[in-house]
Amino acid sequence: ALKTSGVDADELRAFTARIVGADEPQLAKLRRVTWGSAGQVALLVLAVLALMRIVGDVDYAQLRDDLSHASWGWIVVAAVAAQLPRLTQAASTLGSIAASIRYGPVYVLQLATSYLNLALPSSVGRMAVTVRFFQRQGLPGATAVAGGAIDSVVGNAIQLVLVLTLVARTISSAALSTIAMSAT
Repeated sequence: ALKTSGVDADELRAFTARIVGADEPQLAKLRRVTWGSAGQVALLVLAVLALMRIVGDVDYAQLRDDLSHASWGWIVVAAVAAQLPRLTQAASTLGSIAASIRYGPVYVLQLATSYLNLALPSSVGRMAVTVRFFQRQGLPGATAVAGGAIDSVVGNAIQLVLVLTLVARTISSAALSTIAMSAT
């Protein structure tokens, strides 16, 4: 449309910069294929191959037989209960920033990071996606990074507390079991 109307975008950009008293913005060079994009494609192919290998070992006849005897009420309860971690993670993410963001998109973010963790199990990937999400919601870069870091660190701290609690309970249970066995 610019070419047909005779508008020179370069002249328009320079003129606009002079009018507002700003430096003329430098255009980013377009790169169609980069090493990063090739790496992303390679990771995607690796994830698909891994999923195909997992699905390839499924005995579908046995699965069909098991599902025919399944209690569908419990399957519905399990499907609903499986969403609870994402719901609480969304609440945690909302609590890591002072800005007001709708709950629905943050829940979708948690679903996305769950799938991301299948291909790339790392809190760094989760933090990067969260930071980019906050930026797309209009938060400044520093706020987005701080919110992503807070969400990631608090999530890891809670997991550590849960693991330590399980270890402590296992040790105390083993100790009680040993005492009970020695008493008999």
